[in-house]
Amino acid sequence: AYGVGPRGAYAERRNIPAGRAVKLPKAIGDEMAAGMMLKGLTVRMLLRAVYKVKRGDTVLFHAAAGGVGSLLIQLAKRAGAKTVIAAASSASKLDLTRTLGADFGVDYTRPDWIDSVRAASGGAGPDIIYESVGGDITKACLAALGPGGELVIYGALNIQGFTFGVPE
Repeated sequence: AYGVGPRGAYAERRNIPAGRAVKLPKAIGDEMAAGMMLKGLTVRMLLRAVYKVKRGDTVLFHAAAGGVGSLLIQLAKRAGAKTVIAAASSASKLDLTRTLGADFGVDYTRPDWIDSVRAASGGAGPDIIYESVGGDITKACLAALGPGGELVIYGALNIQGFTFGVPE
């Protein structure tokens, strides 16, 4: 259950039962661990409560080089996604997503990005798209989505001006 547990998780010091403590590897510092809690809980909610990626799914993640996107890529692959398509706004970000397990990278700032998504998905389009960019990208995702697919919009910075019309 979300939100269960003692208050004060972001306090500098806190007494908690030993069974709730997690020992951090030396490579993970306090700041990274705190950031992973925020991003990790978002990813947990997206992958367990919103849409559980299934073995064989083709998945597209927008903002894939960010904190949430980079965790989503790794966990979707671990869950058995057949094809993970990472969408980001630069070549260096797409390079990072490939090191995390993405099968394909798509630059969503290019006008032909939907064609690239279709090609990466074998022409069918993704089964699920996790979208967090907003604006015109959200509407374009509907065109990229495979038949019967699902679009999950979360944390979109530019969702205020988005409206669905009759075609959508």
